[in-house]
Amino acid sequence: MLLAMLEKKAGLCLLIIWLITACTPTKDNLKAADSAAAEEQNPPDAAPEPEPEPEPEPEPEPEPEPEPEPEPEPEPGPNQVSLPNILFVYIDDLGWTDLWGSDFYQTPNIDAFRKKSMSFTRAYASPLGTPSRAALLSGLYADKTQIYKQGLGTYKVKEVKPRISKVPFYRMIEPRGAAWLAENIFTIAESLKTKNYQTVHVGKWNLSNSNNPMIGSPEAQGFDVNFGGNHHVEPPNDKGDSGFFATDKGLFPSFPNLGTAAPNTYLTDHISNLALDWLAKERDVKRPFFMYFSPFSVHTPMQAPAADQQYVLENKGKVKVYNKPCPIGSGSCYNVFVKCETDQKHCNLTFAAMIKNIDDNFGRLITYLETTPTDPNHANSRKLIDNTLVVFYSDNGGLKKVSSQKPLRGQKGTIYEGGIRVPLMVRWDNKIKPNTQVDMPVIHVDFFPTFNALAGIEYTRLTVREGSRINRYYPLDGLNIAPLFFSQPPSTALQQRSLFWHYPNVPSVLWNNFPTTALMQGNLKLIYRYDIGKYELYDIKADPNENRNLIQDVAYQQKAVTLSKQLQQRTAKMPDSLWPKISHQGEGAPRLTKLKPFNPSSEKPPPR
Repeated sequence: MLLAMLEKKAGLCLLIIWLITACTPTKDNLKAADSAAAEEQNPPDAAPEPEPEPEPEPEPEPEPEPEPEPEPEPEPGPNQVSLPNILFVYIDDLGWTDLWGSDFYQTPNIDAFRKKSMSFTRAYASPLGTPSRAALLSGLYADKTQIYKQGLGTYKVKEVKPRISKVPFYRMIEPRGAAWLAENIFTIAESLKTKNYQTVHVGKWNLSNSNNPMIGSPEAQGFDVNFGGNHHVEPPNDKGDSGFFATDKGLFPSFPNLGTAAPNTYLTDHISNLALDWLAKERDVKRPFFMYFSPFSVHTPMQAPAADQQYVLENKGKVKVYNKPCPIGSGSCYNVFVKCETDQKHCNLTFAAMIKNIDDNFGRLITYLETTPTDPNHANSRKLIDNTLVVFYSDNGGLKKVSSQKPLRGQKGTIYEGGIRVPLMVRWDNKIKPNTQVDMPVIHVDFFPTFNALAGIEYTRLTVREGSRINRYYPLDGLNIAPLFFSQPPSTALQQRSLFWHYPNVPSVLWNNFPTTALMQGNLKLIYRYDIGKYELYDIKADPNENRNLIQDVAYQQKAVTLSKQLQQRTAKMPDSLWPKISHQGEGAPRLTKLKPFNPSSEKPPPR
């Protein structure tokens, strides 16, 4: 009987508790219900009869609590590991042999930097600066940016009479292509901004619309600050009244946001001052920075400060120099037909002085990083150099008429090694082993995915769409080469990938080029020449000077077939606007000319 009463009372308590929880679903009531249910299943041996409790008034439903504010990220302390700063120095027209094969040019600061860096002996770029800059900033080759030269194609019939007598006269219409970097292409700067980077452009841009420089400008492509970047490929401006030197009023009228300097200030000195001023006064110590420092030097016009020329003269040793001054405001002085002594490779005084000036200003930037604390407000703050990745690179090979690229074949404007192999050094103290060398081929499109990896950025369709107004996603053409920085084994993808160039330009008397498309896999480089419809094949490791064309070598023909198929697959989706139109024998109207497959039985080596 007692057991029955207990069961009846327990049931009544459960009913009351259920009514309460139905009105007020609090955590305490849920716990009470769980406890009562447990007692029902396991009643105590001698529990006193509980007194029935009056039914409580239902409590008002609680208002939903506001979501808590996200906790702010902790500020980095003076020695806390953070995302790396990036200083990317992109020199204009500095050839591979200008830096690593000269007994005349003097670069003490760059030489010292190299001893603290990792050097890449087979670093590549495009044959010309504009496509190189587009590829670097977008991570895409010319078939996607559609930029293969400076400005639009000529789009008119060009009659070509090659200097080589065995190459027949032909007619050609250059592809139209694109004249500036489209704003629907995501850039390195936009990607890094998703990780709160400050982004600064200094110097040459050369990727905006010449009629409206704000279209495709640095500001439109993810840079917070722009010192001097617009459509210009070189100083001076269109009227030729400034060149590398400021006017008598201290102005550089061709370029935006450069302010005022002392009269006749040299342009490279001035933009270096602006870069250093930004680092000292505008840099946010709580955020990482990406500075794209791109001086116009050592591009034409060949102009250098008198003090730098005097220094070269006093330290030239036994070199007999060539000096044909380029007057201020004279336009594109190339110092053409430089004639050095037979036992000399380099002797151009003005060019040597321009390189000396670049070396001085680069040294100023590095000295600032080495001596300035990350956060001046902390006494024990690390120096900026301790967490700054510094890249020193060139946008294409050197100009032969200014500076010989021997023993490499070709020069700026050609697809041969003299036109596309460039100096590259990367320094990151305590991360990259100093004074080391890498011989694996790397190229400009690799830096976008590499910086993404170092900053922890996942490059996806979602990143591209949320990171900016971009609504078009392109898979990046480059690969992450950061493992090479840290002396790790290269990935299989890095070892097996192919580098690509599309260069269908009308031949120029300035650099004696051919309209070409090329592909390099490992040590083999395959070139297709549209002017004669022939392939060339070189083993770059065994023959870096490209003296021996292997296209007729039986041992290499199967590899040539494989590479030619790769090249066709790479270009299969290119629009007609990127293919040249050629009449091979100079007969009839030029017609669309695409790659043809390599046929060993019919292929004959093209003339050199």
